[in-house]
Amino acid sequence: MGRKLELEKNENPEKACIEVIWKPKIGQIGKLEKEYEMILKRTLQSICILTVNPNTTTSVIIQVANDDGVVSFMHFP
Repeated sequence: MGRKLELEKNENPEKACIEVIWKPKIGQIGKLEKEYEMILKRTLQSICILTVNPNTTTSVIIQVANDDGVVSFMHFP
């Protein structure tokens, strides 16, 4: 998690980019996990001010530890 200076294709250099990676507990990432990534990315893009740090990418990695319907967060400074 963090910011890095980068510019991929289809990115606006005047705005920050948010990258979301969803890692399932086991197995390969499927269609459902890709949909989770897109939902979370769109949600974060709508609530973050993307012009504060232009031309940067913030990566958010979600690792599924348990799939029991509960969401818990760990923050690493």
